Amino acid sequence: VQVVDPHANLGFAGGNNLAMRSFPADYYLLNNPDLIPEKDYLERLLPAMQDATVGAVTGKLYQYDTAASRRTQVLDTTGVVMRTSGRPYDRGQGEADVGQYDSKTEVWGFSGASVLLRASALDVVKVSKKSSQNAVARSQSEKDVVLTTNNRLLTTEFEYFDETFHTYWEYTDLSWRMRRAGF
Repeated sequence: VQVVDPHANLGFAGGNNLAMRSFPADYYLLNNPDLIPEKDYLERLLPAMQDATVGAVTGKLYQYDTAASRRTQVLDTTGVVMRTSGRPYDRGQGEADVGQYDSKTEVWGFSGASVLLRASALDVVKVSKKSSQNAVARSQSEKDVVLTTNNRLLTTEFEYFDETFHTYWEYTDLSWRMRRAGF
């Protein structure tokens, strides 16, 4: 196990960006720390990645009863849906699971609570870091570019998750960019 300590709270966006830049891989499974996945969760997500046009995969996430220490049959999300008003919402949130979302289907986006991301899709939709007063103080070593063994270009001058969101809505922004890029 390798640990990268940023010595600061980078939020969901910054923390996951740092982790993904630090550890090159073909896929990244991001789970919130309070998520308790089933034993076969990743195994069930991976087949969807056989299709190169799939940039992200999410599963059925359930609400958890902390008092009883068990998963409920109440859904938390089965993906994000975009309303015609432009407002996103979690598909199925608060509904009892009676099999209504058992079929594999395309949804507008994913929840940041748990998602399997394709690295090559992230490389297509990454954005340049925003300039700020803090950016001026970055060291030269942070600007260095590294070419990894699988030929992925790594630098801290870009973001997968837009860090201006910090902790909320960054997954909606990334979902939007992935859809626009054809994933």
